[in-house]
Amino acid sequence: MQALAKKQLEEQKLRELLATDGTRSIEERVEHCRVLQYEEHKAIFATSYSTIHKAAGDGSIDGLKFFLDGKHKPKVHFEDFDKYGFCPLHSAAIAGANHSISFLIERGCSPDIRSTYGDTALMHACKETRLSTIRMLLRFGATVTAANKAGFTAVHMAAQADNVEAMAVLVEETCRKAEEGEGEENENSKPSHAMYDDDNNTVASVQSHNDDDSLSMVRLPQFDFTQNAEVMEFLNLPSKNLTTPLHIACLNNSQRVVQFLITHKVRVDFKDGSGDTALHKAGRKQLNGLYQLLLQAGAS
Repeated sequence: MQALAKKQLEEQKLRELLATDGTRSIEERVEHCRVLQYEEHKAIFATSYSTIHKAAGDGSIDGLKFFLDGKHKPKVHFEDFDKYGFCPLHSAAIAGANHSISFLIERGCSPDIRSTYGDTALMHACKETRLSTIRMLLRFGATVTAANKAGFTAVHMAAQADNVEAMAVLVEETCRKAEEGEGEENENSKPSHAMYDDDNNTVASVQSHNDDDSLSMVRLPQFDFTQNAEVMEFLNLPSKNLTTPLHIACLNNSQRVVQFLITHKVRVDFKDGSGDTALHKAGRKQLNGLYQLLLQAGAS
């Protein structure tokens, strides 16, 4: 009842303002009321979006503008960390809030901005299987080979989460970029509003069940990987302790990821910091299915 009474009181105030201010046109009076209403509710608005990170994750462009346009004190920056060590762009990527990502980057935020752990937004989009978000970040210039403080890349994150779908988008976009040329821009490579919900033409055989990418089918990109060995080297990049995505997939018993990586010609005999290959990991954990897959791929 109190909320209803408050709303009725506000409407009455607006009617009085519109009726008494006869020196202005209807349009000017409506705009004046809108400004007054905004100022009156600024404190409530700021409380609703208590941080720029929440606004970014909620996909609220109004919330982001509130913080970035100097209306919030103290001043807010793209590099501000929340209690989890994330910047606003990370919060948007984790939530799959593509409108926020586009807005932040177009306002000057780096697509490779780092968290306190050195993570990029792309890493978290891969971890959460935000397929359209991964594609958008890459087309905005996110670096697929960027590594965090442990030396993990976006591919490591995808392997850790058993996300073949995310890997497939990384492969597709990396090969597309190589075919088009690093410095070239065309209409297909530019992020657009049409991309926000485009999860149907990603990469076939596996389904994603995320809210952001519900039931989007994953098909292997149509590229000749034997002719793109140098381009595909990012799938082999080791972490600081020489762990590759293939090692991680074996440790997690992720058969889909192992199969995907083998299909894309990763090095199966790469040794980690302990001197183990992926075959050693699979054998030690008695993962017979993975062990056979690796043997068939030439591991020894």
